[in-house]
Amino acid sequence: MSLRSNGSYIGPRPDGPTNGFGGVASGIWDLRTAQRQRSATAWPFPFGSPTHITGLQLWLDASDASTLYDATSGGSLVAADGSVARWEDKSGNARHATQGTSGSRPLRKASVQGGKDVLRFDGTNDWFSVPSSEGTFKFLHSADSTVFVVMERSATADSCVLDTAAGDTVTRGFSAYYEGSGGTFTSRTANGSALATSNTATSLVQAGWNIVTIRTRPTQGTASARSSMRRNGGSAVENNTLTATASTSNASYPLNIGRFEGVASGYAHGGDIAEIIIYDSALSDANREAVENYLLAKWGI
Repeated sequence: MSLRSNGSYIGPRPDGPTNGFGGVASGIWDLRTAQRQRSATAWPFPFGSPTHITGLQLWLDASDASTLYDATSGGSLVAADGSVARWEDKSGNARHATQGTSGSRPLRKASVQGGKDVLRFDGTNDWFSVPSSEGTFKFLHSADSTVFVVMERSATADSCVLDTAAGDTVTRGFSAYYEGSGGTFTSRTANGSALATSNTATSLVQAGWNIVTIRTRPTQGTASARSSMRRNGGSAVENNTLTATASTSNASYPLNIGRFEGVASGYAHGGDIAEIIIYDSALSDANREAVENYLLAKWGI
């Protein structure tokens, strides 16, 4: 390969043509271009997994069969169509999601989306809990956070995706849920006596596959900046008007996946959940886009 005298081979961008690093084109960069992009803070990093961004608190990945077990501790790996008792955390924090009741365990379904495995929730009583996590996930309602959920909505009932606050009741914690018939999605943070944020988007969660991104900053002075939501990396929805003080106390309940805590049946998620990623910061747009692009490509959405 011949090189110009004023350039040098740098190599292909590791993140491909779709990226969140200032829109710089993929391909081979000569040295002068690379130096210019570096000085413009558009220099890419080799994003290959969610662990490449600091602050990762939870990473559940249903496509990784080595993380799906038939017991809440120990046990064996789950075969296709088997029920999952433990969904292991890949963040390195060992915050595994578990379900001790055999009749409330989601099923591992093979090669469903993008050729990858997912977990199927029956819409009645399937759910997981990350035990003893009230303090661990306090930041979801007291400080900054970014949550990514890869999910498929097949039910038409109102359903919960994530919850540490017993749903609509004003307890300390975080909730993310949707109205199944219209796909209206809501994320909330509460401080025990009032809501600090409530962000609602009509048709955010559509029938089929969705990557939902929720970024919260409950201590921001500007109310609308306290919460934003996106679908598949699209435009942000920011309609929060609430200004209650965020709580620094622990959440009321553990982190629940697939239902509201303590709420009667009818709010269980009906459909598939493929991946959940949570950071304890409001990610920059570049980092948020990097995770969204990673998930869009991985799951073929």
